[in-house]
Amino acid sequence: MNQEHLLQLLRSALLAIREPRFYNTERGYQGELLVQMRARLEENPIWPGSPIVEQEYQKNAAAHGLDIRPDLIIHCPFERGVFENRRQGNYVVIELKRRANRQAALQDYAKLDRICTVLDYAMGIFINVDATHIFLREYNAEAGNRLHGFAVELRGGQVYIQEGHPYQSQR
Repeated sequence: MNQEHLLQLLRSALLAIREPRFYNTERGYQGELLVQMRARLEENPIWPGSPIVEQEYQKNAAAHGLDIRPDLIIHCPFERGVFENRRQGNYVVIELKRRANRQAALQDYAKLDRICTVLDYAMGIFINVDATHIFLREYNAEAGNRLHGFAVELRGGQVYIQEGHPYQSQR
């Protein structure tokens, strides 16, 4: 998987969300991000197997080895019968919070870390909506360089993005 290509598509999707109403709730932003990511992935297929963008997919302990409901995932569903196990075809898992404080952000990073580790997702992304802080450098990730953080806010009709990776300096 080309992480930089995916990050470019994500940045483009984040910059396209300019409706102030979507910044009022996590759920509203999540829905619009799904729409924006789906459109970009259809225009720029970067993975084999025609992956889908799915929201709130319940992972259960019996089938997945954990019971977390991530906000968004980009994956090829196991039920298609293309892959041998549930650790294959998992590309990106995304957690969002609106105006997350340090504690809430670190909890979401822990969820992402666990999902990346147990189900071998290639990337885990945290997006702090209507905020300026990422908090990723404060999290000691087991999944290492697979985790990324974004903070996105709308000011005066302009979208501003802060971005971070655990091994690069952040604001």
